[in-house]
Amino acid sequence: MADVQVPGHVRKADLISALPDDLLLQVLGRLPLTAAAARTSLLSRRWRGLWTRLPNITFRDVALDRLGWALASLRDAALGPGVPFLDIAFDSLQAAAGVSLLDDGLQKRVLAGLPSLLHAAAGLSPVEFHLALPRRLDGADVELPRFHRATSIHLHALNLRLTLPPSTGGFPKLETLSLSGYCVDLAALVRHCPCLRVLRVTKASLGADINIRSESLQELFLRTNETRRWIDSINVEAPKLKRLTLLFGTDTGARLSVSIMTPLLEKASWWCLYATKSTGLAPWGLSMVRLYPAESLGAGEDTWSSQLSNVNVLSLEMKARGPFHAQLNFQQQIEKHLVADFSILELTMVYDDYWGSQSHGFGP
Repeated sequence: MADVQVPGHVRKADLISALPDDLLLQVLGRLPLTAAAARTSLLSRRWRGLWTRLPNITFRDVALDRLGWALASLRDAALGPGVPFLDIAFDSLQAAAGVSLLDDGLQKRVLAGLPSLLHAAAGLSPVEFHLALPRRLDGADVELPRFHRATSIHLHALNLRLTLPPSTGGFPKLETLSLSGYCVDLAALVRHCPCLRVLRVTKASLGADINIRSESLQELFLRTNETRRWIDSINVEAPKLKRLTLLFGTDTGARLSVSIMTPLLEKASWWCLYATKSTGLAPWGLSMVRLYPAESLGAGEDTWSSQLSNVNVLSLEMKARGPFHAQLNFQQQIEKHLVADFSILELTMVYDDYWGSQSHGFGP
């Protein structure tokens, strides 16, 4: 601020506000959250609405009603086809509802506001969209509208059912999709994404049968919610797939069926957990099958890589005590995991003193 001489008093000149818009937007862009940038509108008319021109929009714990106003302001002020980046997250139901105390009707009120939030977000036509919902939203349907410009979508929740409207028109430009904590018809969702290259699904309820068919998919990471649903079959048809990671649980393995049609596959990792011990050397039953390359021994899970048809290490864990079903052929059960060849066999024998304690995220 510079001193400006005015008869009778000295007034401070606002040199910052005199800067061109491009420089002011750089100043606003350095603020961590968009809500803070929006509050600069109170400084003077010069700053009013300037925040709506920021390329990266990030909201944290902004109540749904205020958030609706903010998204509408962004839409009304839009100069181009949409925003490059939109990130919305809530840490709690109270933050989403704009209250300090938790009450019985809070979940219903927040769920009622989600459709408007999603449609308002889709109306901004973001290229990249992130949405993290609070944990206490459970078991409700959430309809995902069409994001026609989005190339990347990341959605995080806890046990919400993700649905698509009948006339969605698909996600024509979507290349990366990350879902965490949703119940979803993965086959239907993938069909609506003709350009999808990376699909990452964690802590998800996908039903007993997983079916993925994609002409464009190159990387697939699936980790199911093992405590809620066992997997009976996995079918993947992806002619361009190069990386595959599957972590899932099955019951006894009697119904387990696996079909992987990926001729260009370069790196793969596999982890299957059995809820009920089956197939083995009584009283030990098969409880886990893991496939990974020998060079990753001693390294973290992220370094697993191998040709699926030439697995270097087959790691088996067998547990004693508890329910045991020996009617399954051991060789047939291992072959279900597409093991064609391996050079090292790791065999771990575990004796449970107390059947009922959880192991690898599973209950008894």
